[in-house]
Amino acid sequence: MNDPNQKTYWLPTDHSYVEIPYQTAQAKVFYGSGSDHSAIVVSADVFISKWGDGPLFIHGINNSPYSTNDLHYYVLEGPYPYINGSTQVCTSNTFSLSPLPLKNNDITWTVSNSSLFSVVSNADNTATVTRTGATSGNAILYARADGMNVAQLTIWTCSPPPPPAISGSTLICGGAPKSFSSPNWQAGYTWGKSNNLSLSSTIADNTTVSLNGDAGMGWVSVNYGGVELNRINVWVGPPIISYISGVENMQPGVYTEYSAIMPDYSLPAITSYNWQLTPLGSNYFWTSGDYYCAIIFNPGSYTLSVTACNACGTSDPSYMYIQSSRGSSSGAFAYPNPVDNILTIDIDAFIAANPLAQFSIARPAYDVRLYDGSGNQLRQQKVKGGTVQFDVSSLPDGMYYLHIYDGVNATPIMTTIIVQH
Repeated sequence: MNDPNQKTYWLPTDHSYVEIPYQTAQAKVFYGSGSDHSAIVVSADVFISKWGDGPLFIHGINNSPYSTNDLHYYVLEGPYPYINGSTQVCTSNTFSLSPLPLKNNDITWTVSNSSLFSVVSNADNTATVTRTGATSGNAILYARADGMNVAQLTIWTCSPPPPPAISGSTLICGGAPKSFSSPNWQAGYTWGKSNNLSLSSTIADNTTVSLNGDAGMGWVSVNYGGVELNRINVWVGPPIISYISGVENMQPGVYTEYSAIMPDYSLPAITSYNWQLTPLGSNYFWTSGDYYCAIIFNPGSYTLSVTACNACGTSDPSYMYIQSSRGSSSGAFAYPNPVDNILTIDIDAFIAANPLAQFSIARPAYDVRLYDGSGNQLRQQKVKGGTVQFDVSSLPDGMYYLHIYDGVNATPIMTTIIVQH
């Protein structure tokens, strides 16, 4: 069967045989040597051969005077081996080869693009192909027998479906699991979560989310093929106060604000704050709004603390240590504060607290004004020194704003005045 005569004994005139790259039952065999020889595969590595006009005989693949390094196999055209399985891989698919080669235990599977897919050759000669990463594209899946490609199939990544909706509580407490659902759930979706949460199911359209770690920020997501499609942020457990924002040293009688700073104000669903000043003494102290307090201090050392509550419980307290003493800041030129009748503004104290004013060649005239919260000017006086006194006895209780223009800068020095009768 050496060329051009290798097909003399079995190739039909209609050229219906095709060469295949593996051994299978009833395949025609050519050793690739210059011989007048033909063979048929009857079982794995067992042939029925014929040389010239000699008789037929059965032999093993290596029981031949010719080398096995250049074997060729031919079968009638169809059925030719092909790969069964969906060409769209969303998460993972299983593929099989049909018909199997005679030596089917040698089948292995490979893929041309490992950045898109990974492939595992299973014991039953099927392949499991799994999508890797979020990149889209295509690759070629190969079935191999005896180190040769038997069949191939082009496979593609799925286009992700539209982002799913997620329904569920944004606050999760210990001992009180919450139900989450995705109304437009599709096959291939899976649930994801942060490390401080646990899920009753990752593949059903409903899952129960429970506390499984420390309080703080958390999240629940829906994923598809390793790609996150949607996420909602949740708060887990009682609130956490990161720190108290505000000054630690101030002048007695100056209005000061302090705020409780949290990782995220919106998620913990705060129901109340509890501020404590120790010692309270005769200081003017109150809270305003959801998360800050305003304090007027008498001289001394103080500890300010705050806790926050939500439906899960109460936060650990956060502390600030505060020193109030004269000379701590530049805001004690207006007194008393809070004021009932007469507010005194000490211009000389104001100058002492502003070093640039001390070295002016000509002392400017100071324009002193008092405004209400709506920006209405209520009192005004211009002086070069000494004191200014405003009668505030007729003003309603509340918060007012003192502006002092130094005659040089367009922006005034401002401080807050509390009127309290």
